[in-house]
Amino acid sequence: MQKRIIALLTLSIIGLTNTANAYTWPADQLYEESLLAESVAVTCFNKPHGQQQYRRLYTNNPDGTKNYINKGNGVYTQSFSKNDDGYELTVDCYDLTTGHISDWDVGYDSQVTKCENQKAVGNVTKYRKFIKWKSENLTSNLKTGFEVYSIIDNCKAPEFTKQSETQKQNCPSGYTGQIVNSRTYNLYSDGTKDNYSDWTKTQDTCVSRQTESEWKACPQADYVGQIVNERTYDLYLDGTKNNYSAWVKTQDSCQLMSTKTVENYNCATKAPTHPLGFTLETWTRTIKNGIPTEWYLNPFYPVKKDNCYYLEDKVTSTDVASCPVGQTGKIIRETHTKTKRFFYDNWQNVSSSTSVEKENTCKATGPVTVEIKPGSETVSCDSYYGTEQGTYTGNVSKTGDNITIFDPVSGATNTTFQAKSQDTTSCVKEITTTTKELIEEECPAGFLGKITKYLIKAESSTGTVYPYGTIPILDSNTCIAVSVSDEINAPSAEHLQYSVLSNLSFTTTSISKSDLIIDQLNKIDTSKLEGKTYIMNVSADNLSAGAFDSTKISNLVKTFKTKLGTQSTSVKLTSAPVTLDKYIGQDGLTQSRIAKEKLALSGTSIDKGTVTVKYVSLAKPTPAHYSFTVKVFE
Repeated sequence: MQKRIIALLTLSIIGLTNTANAYTWPADQLYEESLLAESVAVTCFNKPHGQQQYRRLYTNNPDGTKNYINKGNGVYTQSFSKNDDGYELTVDCYDLTTGHISDWDVGYDSQVTKCENQKAVGNVTKYRKFIKWKSENLTSNLKTGFEVYSIIDNCKAPEFTKQSETQKQNCPSGYTGQIVNSRTYNLYSDGTKDNYSDWTKTQDTCVSRQTESEWKACPQADYVGQIVNERTYDLYLDGTKNNYSAWVKTQDSCQLMSTKTVENYNCATKAPTHPLGFTLETWTRTIKNGIPTEWYLNPFYPVKKDNCYYLEDKVTSTDVASCPVGQTGKIIRETHTKTKRFFYDNWQNVSSSTSVEKENTCKATGPVTVEIKPGSETVSCDSYYGTEQGTYTGNVSKTGDNITIFDPVSGATNTTFQAKSQDTTSCVKEITTTTKELIEEECPAGFLGKITKYLIKAESSTGTVYPYGTIPILDSNTCIAVSVSDEINAPSAEHLQYSVLSNLSFTTTSISKSDLIIDQLNKIDTSKLEGKTYIMNVSADNLSAGAFDSTKISNLVKTFKTKLGTQSTSVKLTSAPVTLDKYIGQDGLTQSRIAKEKLALSGTSIDKGTVTVKYVSLAKPTPAHYSFTVKVFE
């Protein structure tokens, strides 16, 4: 126990030194004045009446949290977590029954500081108490927990008088008068000044004489013109106005207006720029002080809106369109807007908007349909539904059109059939259930074990058929290489290890159910393996959601390659399920959906660790084809 404490003390010394140097304390404050301490006593190990005492130094952060000085020194008490370290041993294990041993006393001191007001006479004395640690086990006899318990302030403020001063300011341009600002300050006996207040405006005589006008209509009926009155006023900087003068008439243009109307003037003669329509012309004259002016034509006051106009034709937009399929060139169309522009006030009325084709350079350069004739076509039901040969009997009769297309570039003519309707009444599904036919083969020479393959077999009215072909699909391979000497003598552990690794075979279900395979693989000693090729075969026996664990399989593949070297290993996904019930949960597949939509597997393909599945729905007259992928391993 004593050796453990000594080791902890060594760590605390290092932690204190490194941590303390990382802090920058205020220039007018001692390092000790910021320190606080936590102390704790714990029972000694294997000594029920023994006690140890520890302390832990810290400072308070601005947000209220604690910053432990020796955090990370590895010293902690038995009653705390190993992460809650930063302690220093103050009193080693002693017998508590003989009396408590204190590791600190209360100390006292005082500080004399200058007055806060630099002109004041005297000083401030602060009396403090603190914790004075007396343990010899500590790395430094630091004081902590400083507390001011008394303050004597005998500072006497200097005498001064309150004074004031002013400054003058010119008015803005256009104003007469002045602005006066004032402020106060303290004046001391030695002539110094301080405590200036903000400048305050005490006088503002700025003023500007302004003029405003008013316009009034003529008071008499049938009079035109206006009356203008003016007056003056004083405008101040704050926006107020006063000292208004009386209104004085400065203008009077009122005069009597008389009118006459002349009917049926020809627009082409009277208004050549607006030759369409007709008008009732209005002539006017004014009479002022009994004296009339000459009559003049007034186009601004017509009595009817159907006076002279011209028709304005503008192109408001231009569009470029592509030629029909099989042609090159372009079609340019313009949108024209025709507007009536009237003579008297240019009043307008949009009368029409039309589209005009300005250019068409389209020419046929690709295939052109030259003939369409009715036709028919017959295909097998297996071909129509996209299933394996032998699944259906009968044929599908299609009726439609034979479309003949001429290609002007090559000069060739081609005729294709396009179906419009089909008759599937003769299609009868022959294959209803499938079974797995197992085939066992011997291992190659020099290997022990067994190779298992299978074919998908079905029965139809014509006998046994193999809808997915007659090439066997690998199910498992347990072949292990054995040399001639191994057949005579028991193989060594190293050779047996290599033989197993040379040709591994697992199913996705066996890998997903247990971690035993990857655990055993991790135990293999690769230091005695030679630089040979190692094979792992993975057979996907069930890829339903929840039936296999892609993560576990990927981890096994990764471990196999990492353990034996990427260049020396080969991992193959050897087979995939050939019935849809082994993909339940993938692509929304359920047993009820398979039955309701009459779903049938139409093919599978394997690319590295991914299986692509194709299937077809036979519930409708026209089969619907689907596909999805399943990632078995990365």
